[in-house]
Amino acid sequence: MTLKLLIVPVLLSGLCIPDIAPNPRNRSALDLAPGLDQTAIAMRAEVVELLLHEDHAEVRAVFDLEHTGTEPESLEVGFPTEAKPLERGIDQGLDYTDTFDSGGGGSIYRFTAEVDGVAVKAERKKVQKDDPRKVHRHWVCWQMEFAPGQKRRVAVSYEVETKDAMYLKPHSPLQPRELFYVLKTGRGWKDVIGSARIVLRIAPGLDLDLGHIEETSPPPTSKTDDAWEWLFENFEPDEDIRVRYRVHRDAAHAVPRIRAELRKQPDDPVLLLDLAENLAVLDEHAEAAPLFARIADWGTRRTGAPGPDAPGRYWKLPKTVFTRIYYRPATFLAASSYTAAGQPELARTYRDRALKTLADRIDSLRRSIDGGHGRSGDQKMLAQLIAYRDQLRAIE
Repeated sequence: MTLKLLIVPVLLSGLCIPDIAPNPRNRSALDLAPGLDQTAIAMRAEVVELLLHEDHAEVRAVFDLEHTGTEPESLEVGFPTEAKPLERGIDQGLDYTDTFDSGGGGSIYRFTAEVDGVAVKAERKKVQKDDPRKVHRHWVCWQMEFAPGQKRRVAVSYEVETKDAMYLKPHSPLQPRELFYVLKTGRGWKDVIGSARIVLRIAPGLDLDLGHIEETSPPPTSKTDDAWEWLFENFEPDEDIRVRYRVHRDAAHAVPRIRAELRKQPDDPVLLLDLAENLAVLDEHAEAAPLFARIADWGTRRTGAPGPDAPGRYWKLPKTVFTRIYYRPATFLAASSYTAAGQPELARTYRDRALKTLADRIDSLRRSIDGGHGRSGDQKMLAQLIAYRDQLRAIE
């Protein structure tokens, strides 16, 4: 993310994982304090390293700043702590530990900052929740002083989770991950940003390489076997860096790795679904079908902790699985795989259950659309549900 600045005196209140920014705060305060978002501090250069791991990323960034004015300037510098731009994510009302030792899918963690090689204590600040505008609400901030013509260097580092099984779409058994580096927060500096170099690498020692990257936005300026780079010169940031990658290269790569994880967590429904979907891609339907059936039957048995066979209560699927199979339910997947595996009796059993589930969802979606409560894409989803239903009706 890009640094942002706040000219004091001012009340700060919001951050993300972008560039540092001058005078980060609730921008609604500008109406009452004209000129407070003006600064003579320019960002001459920034260099960012993004280091991908399977479930998180390490980020290190260095920013070179220069005071272009003729009077001393005191300002607050801030760094947003949301893991995604607000238009791409949700406001999770983040609460941090004092040491930032742990994060969640929505926040950065283990944040450190240095000014001219000396560690600074960053203070957490927050934008008012009722601010209707798309601003970063959560920030870490610190004070800086500049003499006329003075050049100063800011270095930050942090980690951020890239795994977000609930909201990252489209879902995939190859375990997709997503990283944002937010540049837009760097707009508050004097004039344009002189230069920016963002370097993307894979952390050493992993069964992961740059070939696991599915897409980036914008495309990198250059690529090598070891690193991808984005280079910008004299620019006003108007877009952010987005990287989508996957843990598994393909289904053949995924299956043995998921089996190894299941030996440690044999009742993990997310891993079971990942394994079943990858086996189906490989046409191993005789093994995939019982796994889909197990997931389909998950909520029908009286069970309790710690495993699906213990008595006591219904063993419910986690939301991460339920979201993935809501429109293409596990009964549908089981029926399809049993058909491909040449087991028609079992295919019919799960077909009938899947038809009932799809009928309920088609009816619910139609009522929502007809009542004027439909969302963008609902008509397309309705057509897809009807296509799934027709596939099931073809099973004899």
